[in-house]
Amino acid sequence: MRIHLNPGGHTYINPVDGNVGIGTTAPTHKLAVNGTVRAKEVIVNTGWSDFVFL
Repeated sequence: MRIHLNPGGHTYINPVDGNVGIGTTAPTHKLAVNGTVRAKEVIVNTGWSDFVFL
């Protein structure tokens, strides 16, 4: 299933594993983005220490 959210933009949802791709038709993770991502906040919940350097 391919969903077009805006002209020229592509979002792909894999119906088999539920992976979502933005700018890619072959997402290998739950969310795969081929491009720049902007977020107000990112929460990393891995169960172990994680470090983010800005």
